[in-house]
Amino acid sequence: MASRILPPPTGSTSDDVRVPDAKEERETFVEAPESRNRSGRGAINGVLLGSALWVAILVLADVIRI
Repeated sequence: MASRILPPPTGSTSDDVRVPDAKEERETFVEAPESRNRSGRGAINGVLLGSALWVAILVLADVIRI
């Protein structure tokens, strides 16, 4: 179960402390996926697809045989 994340106390003693409801918390503190991992996978996939395309072209052109 996730713990609530609240701002630190400001030293004010007023009774107007507003605690966000659960829906607002979910919207505010949604964790973003690690973009570095996803972009790294995209680069590797691009290189693999590009090399597969070149192999297919060279095979069809009878430059190489598999």
